[in-house]
Amino acid sequence: MSGESTGVLPFAHLHVASSFSMQYGVTSPEDLVARAVQHGQSALAVTDRDGVRGAVRFVRAAAAAGLPSVLGAEVRIAPAGHPRPEEVS
Repeated sequence: MSGESTGVLPFAHLHVASSFSMQYGVTSPEDLVARAVQHGQSALAVTDRDGVRGAVRFVRAAAAAGLPSVLGAEVRIAPAGHPRPEEVS
């Protein structure tokens, strides 16, 4: 998957939300890995929102497919006393 034999540079999505990102992702970690392999990506990152609830399933699926996995999280941080987005009307 290095891309050297095809002349195409390696590519990996580094900001992907799985179905474990409530309201932001709908695809299971296993399906994300399958799609990345199908498209010849060199790796895949899952950066779920406000947690890493899908990490185990993602890492296991990626390992089974031989795809390097990268874990991350998109975490919202606000000052103390600042209202949450859902509390603002």
